[in-house]
Amino acid sequence: MLKHIYRFLGLVIVFVAALFFFGKNIEVIQIKEVNEKTEMEGETLPIVSVDSIGMETNRMYGYVNTIPANNVRESITVLSAEKTFSVYIDECETIVNKLNYEVRAVSDNTMLDYGEVSAFDEDAGRKRAKVTLETEFEASKEYALKLTLVTDVSKKINYYSRVKYYADYCYVKEKIEFAKQIHKMTMDKDQNIVTYIEPVPETDNSSFAHVDITSSFENIVWGDNKPKIITDIVPTIKEINIETGAIVLDYYATMKTETGEETYYVNEYYRVKHTDDRMYLLWFERSVEACFDPSLASVNKSELKLGIVDNDDMQPVSNDAVNKIGFVRNGNVYLYDLENNELFSVYEQYINGDRLEHELYRQQNTHIISVDEEGNMCFAVYGYIAHGVYEGKVAIILYQYHKSDNAIEELLYIPFQTTYQILKENFEEYSYLNGSDVFYFAIDDKIYSYNLVSAKLTCLADNIGQRNFMIIKESNSYVWESDQNEGLATEITVMDLKNEQKYVIEAGNKKFIRLIGIMGDNIVYGIGNKKDITYTTEGRPVYAMNTIEIINRNNEVIKSYSKKGVYITDASVSENVVYLNRARKEGKKYKKIVDDNILNRLVEIKPNAEITERVTEKMLTEKYMSFPGSFVMEKVPDIKKAEMFVTREEKALYLGDNVDALKYYVYAKGQIKGAYVNPAEAITLADKEQGVVISSRNQTVWERGGRFISNSVAGITEVRTGNGVSSIDACVYMLLKAEHVDVNIEDITGKDSTMLEMISEYIDETMNLTGCNLDEILYFVGAGKPVIAMKNNSEAVIITSYNSNSVTMYDPSTGQYQTQSYAVADATFAAAGNIYVSYMKGVK
Repeated sequence: MLKHIYRFLGLVIVFVAALFFFGKNIEVIQIKEVNEKTEMEGETLPIVSVDSIGMETNRMYGYVNTIPANNVRESITVLSAEKTFSVYIDECETIVNKLNYEVRAVSDNTMLDYGEVSAFDEDAGRKRAKVTLETEFEASKEYALKLTLVTDVSKKINYYSRVKYYADYCYVKEKIEFAKQIHKMTMDKDQNIVTYIEPVPETDNSSFAHVDITSSFENIVWGDNKPKIITDIVPTIKEINIETGAIVLDYYATMKTETGEETYYVNEYYRVKHTDDRMYLLWFERSVEACFDPSLASVNKSELKLGIVDNDDMQPVSNDAVNKIGFVRNGNVYLYDLENNELFSVYEQYINGDRLEHELYRQQNTHIISVDEEGNMCFAVYGYIAHGVYEGKVAIILYQYHKSDNAIEELLYIPFQTTYQILKENFEEYSYLNGSDVFYFAIDDKIYSYNLVSAKLTCLADNIGQRNFMIIKESNSYVWESDQNEGLATEITVMDLKNEQKYVIEAGNKKFIRLIGIMGDNIVYGIGNKKDITYTTEGRPVYAMNTIEIINRNNEVIKSYSKKGVYITDASVSENVVYLNRARKEGKKYKKIVDDNILNRLVEIKPNAEITERVTEKMLTEKYMSFPGSFVMEKVPDIKKAEMFVTREEKALYLGDNVDALKYYVYAKGQIKGAYVNPAEAITLADKEQGVVISSRNQTVWERGGRFISNSVAGITEVRTGNGVSSIDACVYMLLKAEHVDVNIEDITGKDSTMLEMISEYIDETMNLTGCNLDEILYFVGAGKPVIAMKNNSEAVIITSYNSNSVTMYDPSTGQYQTQSYAVADATFAAAGNIYVSYMKGVK
């Protein structure tokens, strides 16, 4: 008898263990019957800030789920030799009993320091905790800081920052004070600000919505307006190094306009530089958004006033009769019933209007999917959820608004262990819910369909990227390269999400197909022979196409382009033009010839609501939303708010942990500006935007102004060409030896491989930096990594050192080191195509 009991218990244990093991990496759907109406609760989580420099900085907002600390990069807390800082806690609607803190390595999230504080001081109505760290920090290196508040009901709320340690002074307080000084000059209309700004006549000065260092003095100082700041300004440190710093000031202000007093969200970005002589303003940028007030509607012109607008993507969506229009403003969702002149506030990103400090954390976005004849609306919100049952979580939530009940129903909840900034780069905003209750969405390089009725999740496509997946909004269609093998597709799939019909465009036997772009509701693609694919010197594939075609929604070819002996090596779409980079084949290489283009007429689609502009002397350009010409607004719309939140069947869809392709995120001006698979594209944008590149492996790849004034790479083993050793072979060998790879020159020589292929055999993360300029790639030399550069079509050199005036490289064809000025070296490498190769991670 006992034997059978033990056997049964053993099977139970094995079953439970199997559930745990296999359940970690599968999609999980949780359904909970609720069937209730509840009011949407407001914001309750505490707001935290720190003081490590004798000044309060870095306002932080709480997360109730646990995000890996090294994945969050929203501010930088600077530590001095004492490694001590204070934490200010504005409890809001929550009682805090304890503070836990952790410091982790950014590279792998390993714990370096931790502790807790349970005794708090009172400071102007807030709690204050003092934290002293014991970690042996490396100067100027980033670490992940996690603060956890434990409430009186044992709830844990997490806050995140990065830490940088400087034993010597990095002048962070002076940099912030300088930014605040410039801010005050703009408010006081101080003429002395002309010393720091750089007005350019070509700059558009017609609006206060967006101004920068090149704007006119009048625009920078708000013209005749006198903004009144109504929230405390707490500086946020976004970037810091010895010389430069990037600081963000954000706040709410009111201004008196021609239509009354209005409220504005203002975000200011300062990039400053400290020298022994003076402070420099490297860049200044200010964006302004008016808070939407329906009571300011322009009745005589039948328009809704939007005011000063920096982001005019209102996403207007109407029903077929164009008498009910949904739109987004300030993260809130509205429905305008033109027949009854009623404006419904459907969804609000923030609720507690008397606590504007919460609303400074604008980390959410909205996508309106559809509006039907009755005015029912489907929409999705994604990002940081600031209130309600999901307060403090990051998620995608699908909602249905029921106009007859004036209430919203949650259809689907998809949580994520990440931040909004990363989520927005990996989630395609355009999602769709069709009449069969199937929700289509794309995230993390995958296309999904989820049946809300059967709770079935299907992955329609995997490994889609920025270029090989596109959307046709006009026909509610997804388009992607399918039947892929090592990045090469032989088919393109087009799927109509509304009726779930799809068709396939085939390349043909021994051919490949490339998705080029979308032109209205037409698809542009190219076809080529697999045998015509070649590789550049560094190892990038060249997909030479011989035919470009444009097809319409009926899968009919409406334009075709091909020329005998001519190959299209790249193509792009802009409005109604397809731009073609062309070449002729010479041996195994392609020689560029003059570019060409294809023109195609676009059918103009009249929008259901238009954004119009009015210019006044006081407020300059303000924007309004106008409606179909037959509509007459007889009075200010009646304003109604969706008071109730309906939950009939709470559905949570957990997508699990995905191993994503390596991506490079550009952090600049307080946010992520883009995500790229190609590191060179990320570095180029980061340089332009004065930012930093962080990989999805949490490595700092590149930082504007972050390299040393001079540096030299150690461990170079000089090798000359000859005896079958080419200059590329020699440079690859020297790069590998500098990274202490156990390799012989014979292992490199004579291989029919590209530079990237040879290096990637031994080093984990190679970097194709082709397209960067010399100044940008010297960051890698400054980090102790040599860079291979092509000095002409066939000869390579390895860059080993630089100083403030010149660059030194070893040329294996001469066996000599050569030092050139920046100008000469940059011109030489640019003439060869700016072909550079280096690496990030070490030996495999």
